[in-house]
Amino acid sequence: MSKTFEAIYENGVLRPAGPVVGLSEGQHVWVSTDKPPSLTETECKEAELIRRLEAQGLVEKLTPPPAPDDFRPLELPGPGLSETILAERR
Repeated sequence: MSKTFEAIYENGVLRPAGPVVGLSEGQHVWVSTDKPPSLTETECKEAELIRRLEAQGLVEKLTPPPAPDDFRPLELPGPGLSETILAERR
């Protein structure tokens, strides 16, 4: 099975840019590399700034908490919010 994910090469180690699902701890994998998509000059400067701030420990990427297994949206009686707003505007 093939998976593709973004990684950052730092201090001789590839670090995933986000969570990697489907791999177990210590699992051996084959890695292939591609050039990253072309970025504008502004995007390159922003990416470099974020990389330096992360390296200094001043910012970190936050991942949203996982949704609970038993999550179900609330079902409220009556019309939906958008229908109520549209009715009030008429």
